[in-house]
Amino acid sequence: MDSVSRQNTKELTEEALNKLLDQLHGERSEAGERYERIRRKLVQFFRWERAEFPEEHADEALNRVARKLGAGEPIVDVERYIFGVARMISHEVDQQRRRHKAAVEEMKRVPAAQVDAEEVALASVLWGCLLSLPPDTRTFILRYYEGDKQARIRNRRAMSEELAIPLNALRNRALRLRERLEDCVEKRRPAKQSEMDRGFFSQ
Repeated sequence: MDSVSRQNTKELTEEALNKLLDQLHGERSEAGERYERIRRKLVQFFRWERAEFPEEHADEALNRVARKLGAGEPIVDVERYIFGVARMISHEVDQQRRRHKAAVEEMKRVPAAQVDAEEVALASVLWGCLLSLPPDTRTFILRYYEGDKQARIRNRRAMSEELAIPLNALRNRALRLRERLEDCVEKRRPAKQSEMDRGFFSQ
């Protein structure tokens, strides 16, 4: 595993990473070299897609596939599958980018006198905290809280099925992430800002 990039491997079990390497090649040194070749191609792919963090997204594509293998999911053409996952991540990133752009544009349409300076600053801090999360974690929390009440119920049921975990486990995971974000916002925001961050993620 020495030749394999260690970025983000802390998110994987050793068994999952080993299964990915075994799928890439029976000889471990050859598997490591192929892993790095694929990762370089992924980084280039995300650069072509104008992703903000191409190396992180490349690692995430590899990690997602490794986790699936670690969970026992059979994959025949692993390299092709990896690039399919990369295209999915690119779509997720693009959707996040569009949502952020729409929010910025909406804010621009509000008369300057109506814009609360604290709220604008807090939104910027929150977005910075979101960007500090791994891509899949950021996608998870944004999707969990996306939409109105009915849309959230549908989203959460779909997420529970996709991740193969009970709704209660899904809620616990979201709660831990929410607490992590609130702690990040608390540490980064100016000292005199109010407690308005509590409203960003409503139940």
